[in-house]
Amino acid sequence: MTSEENVEMGSGINMPIRPEEAAPPTAIDDSHKPSTAIAPLAPVVQQPLRSKGSKGKRKGFGAKGLPASVERVVLPASVDLVELRYEGGKSEPGDDVSRVTLSKVHKAAQLVLSEDRLTVTGHKGFRSARSTHGVHSGTWFCEVTVTHLGPTGHVRLGWATKKVELQAPVGFDANGFGYRDVDGSKVHDGLREAYGQGFAEGDVIGLLIHLPEGGRSLESDEKKYARYKGHWMRVEEEEAVPNKLPGSSISFTRNGVPQGVAFTDFDEGTYFPMVSLYTLPQQSTGASVAVNFGPVFKFPPPPPASASTCEGPSPGAAVKAMSGLATGMLASTEPPSTQIVKA
Repeated sequence: MTSEENVEMGSGINMPIRPEEAAPPTAIDDSHKPSTAIAPLAPVVQQPLRSKGSKGKRKGFGAKGLPASVERVVLPASVDLVELRYEGGKSEPGDDVSRVTLSKVHKAAQLVLSEDRLTVTGHKGFRSARSTHGVHSGTWFCEVTVTHLGPTGHVRLGWATKKVELQAPVGFDANGFGYRDVDGSKVHDGLREAYGQGFAEGDVIGLLIHLPEGGRSLESDEKKYARYKGHWMRVEEEEAVPNKLPGSSISFTRNGVPQGVAFTDFDEGTYFPMVSLYTLPQQSTGASVAVNFGPVFKFPPPPPASASTCEGPSPGAAVKAMSGLATGMLASTEPPSTQIVKA
């Protein structure tokens, strides 16, 4: 079935004539037969998305979904319906855009977030969650405290793009870069290599990424929508092919001690801090970690020059806390007068 036959076509469909309404032909004449030609694809006009109320009434979609007033979108005849995905509005449901937290949407369904969405707990197998905000340029830092593992628990920490698999640990595929607790090895695209020290319950791991100027975010803000089988769906356009970003680097710290550069010269794009948790089914309590996006950290971020290649940031480059994506604050280990960092 072609895309034109699948996309809702509005009033552009030729309606067949019922047999009782059609006059019998007086001669051999095919003009009375319904046309089998497909009408040209009509423009799809976006309408405000609506959902059912508690008593079956229709109500507006609201500010978190499509805007109440939208412009006409004309879909080309070559739209591939396989590329349509269910999509909400610009902001994730329940997300506070003024705060950087773990994402309520971009996590494995089996993971449980705390009310402030800074602690995550996982059971039975490796599952992953990423932050609400990502970065594509600059030098950024956050901390993760391993709060509980139990007898069978494990954790991996790292950075990943939006394409990463959430039902697997970070580093499982080519979209993520991970640091393992077991032996301190690093993992990317399923390949483990020796790297730093292992870590355990109670340790604080720092995650530092440097992305030189010039890298593209590869995240499109422009969204087009169409109706398909009664549902509003987003049209996913072909994405740009990422280029290598010379001078890019990812490094980690353990309790404030730099572990060195783990990954360099990887693809440009938008990267998100990511945590992955694991336990065996027989463990009654889940493994948990707490994420600190700053600006106040338990241990100071490593100097940018020690966490980069020679093409990386200059010694004077500022390391920014991930919380700065929402507030514009730089990384700091000095608490405000009203805030206690740790006992």
